[in-house]
Amino acid sequence: MGEFLVWPETPKRKGKRQTEIHPFAITSDRYKDMFEKKKEEKRKIEEQKEERKRKREEKKQSKFPANKNHKFIPQIMLHRTRQIREMKFGN
Repeated sequence: MGEFLVWPETPKRKGKRQTEIHPFAITSDRYKDMFEKKKEEKRKIEEQKEERKRKREEKKQSKFPANKNHKFIPQIMLHRTRQIREMKFGN
């Protein structure tokens, strides 16, 4: 009967899980150091994000005028608009 009925194999784990080992007592120096280190890493990542955002905004402001009501119109669209205006009014 085993020859005719094929039983699927159970899936195997492909790798080991990466787990962090935490100190048990939250009052221990190792726990406090670990907690502070994680907070510092998160803070640095946030600062890097803010710095990239600030640079991106500065770059954007340098490319376009400071007037926020001004809409950027690509040069090709301006050319096409002139062509249409000339066809309508014959200028």
